[in-house]
Amino acid sequence: MGTLFKLFFENMIVLYTGVSVRYLYLRFIRRKKVTFSELKNGISNSKANQDDMDHVNNEFANRAYGCGFLMFVVMLIVFLSRL
Repeated sequence: MGTLFKLFFENMIVLYTGVSVRYLYLRFIRRKKVTFSELKNGISNSKANQDDMDHVNNEFANRAYGCGFLMFVVMLIVFLSRL
């Protein structure tokens, strides 16, 4: 049970990190008007099949941003520790 909770908690950290990085990037660098909940939940459309696929693509993008950001932080720490 502890391992399951650990995997779920770590997975949510990556998801929320990715959403936060995407939000900051789109809001302040690209200057688009987006909300945190739109990026987290996705924008719903009228078509059910496309809606499910859009949610999967949105969640994958959030997790990719989160993993990329965390890898960048780890690489930065390694680089700075070697100086």
